Amino acid sequence: MKKLCVLLIAALMCSCGSAVTPAAAPNPDFVDCGSSICIINAPSAPAPSAFFVKGVDYAPVAIGKTPTAGGSVGSNNSAVWSRDLPLMRAMGVNAVRVYDAPVPNFDSGPGTMDAFLDAAWNGGINPIYVIATIFFTRGNVLSNQDATNAIANQYHDFTKKYGGKQAFMGVTISNELGLDTFDATEWGRFNQIARAAKQGLIDAGAPSALVMTAEADGVAGGKEKFIAAAETNNAAVDAYGVNVFRGRTLTTLLSDIHSATNKPVLITEWGAPASTHLPAGPSYTFGTGPTDIGSCTYSNPGALTDANVSELAATGNPSMTGLNDLITNVATAMYNGFKSGGVVSGGFYLEWQDEWWKLNNPNPTVHTGMSVTNGAFPGCFNDESWYGLNAVSLGTPQGAPDVLTARSSLQTLKNAWANEP
Repeated sequence: MKKLCVLLIAALMCSCGSAVTPAAAPNPDFVDCGSSICIINAPSAPAPSAFFVKGVDYAPVAIGKTPTAGGSVGSNNSAVWSRDLPLMRAMGVNAVRVYDAPVPNFDSGPGTMDAFLDAAWNGGINPIYVIATIFFTRGNVLSNQDATNAIANQYHDFTKKYGGKQAFMGVTISNELGLDTFDATEWGRFNQIARAAKQGLIDAGAPSALVMTAEADGVAGGKEKFIAAAETNNAAVDAYGVNVFRGRTLTTLLSDIHSATNKPVLITEWGAPASTHLPAGPSYTFGTGPTDIGSCTYSNPGALTDANVSELAATGNPSMTGLNDLITNVATAMYNGFKSGGVVSGGFYLEWQDEWWKLNNPNPTVHTGMSVTNGAFPGCFNDESWYGLNAVSLGTPQGAPDVLTARSSLQTLKNAWANEP
């Protein structure tokens, strides 16, 4: 990993205690503090201090629409994100991860990201830092050198354009590419893209912004196979991001990561759907031990393929009580691990709002589900369009932003973060 300590702060960054006199309106830097992330030159912390991410994943796709490149945080969606950022700030969010960022030379439709980053910075008052992604698929890009060159150029131009913004924290190299199964050619092309992103940050005068992965979790106890592969192949990233859905605890995740790498790690996705499928007669059992993920039974197994979905009720079984327990337990485990030696510097809850589009829903008035069980989730099913801390409904008049309705899970996460200074 490029050791970011060489920015004339090497003597300071691991002590996180010496005074630093920042220049006027400095750009915060994110540095490797030895298995965790420190921030320097932040408005509230001019000296290096350990930074714990209290983040949400953010991709506000309107009901009845499908994602468009850069559409969520481009200037043309300001009616949505200008509403959302203050709500996030009020619940304690200090970082967001954006899935489809507007790429220079291709942003005439969505608009640029400048205004979003300025609003996230908020004049340095309770800023929300931004990690962004230019999404691509492994098969379409890493199998073709010309396609790799094009994406590498996009990452370079993107980080060069926005890396100097004070709210800009870094980039993830797409999402869930499957690094643990890469061959030598794919590793070479992945590293080409990651190095191009870093060069753009250097060109922007922001070499301390992060270039990261965002990979699917390995099997519990599997020592995070993608990290092992990345270490072996000298992955050109500053930190690892891992998407973790192990139920109500992190099980062995922290020890798995600690045994696999000394680089900082963020959990780039975690959470569970706020939905269930009542025809299957699901019943959720809370865990009791420190590594107990929870479990489900089904009184009507013949209906497991029934996609008739409903929101978790406030009480009963299954209910929002189970989801709120999961949130409290995972958030606490993440923070305790951070305070006791780094390993994971926080993470991003999946997600800010429901995304109806994920099941290619042709009917904008019907919120659909999936007939895919998950016995570790409080609703006992994995409904990808129901992960939101906020439910959404159609706005009025037609074309107005969708209406958010906060679930109790939002308050639960806010409460957990309030206990994690």
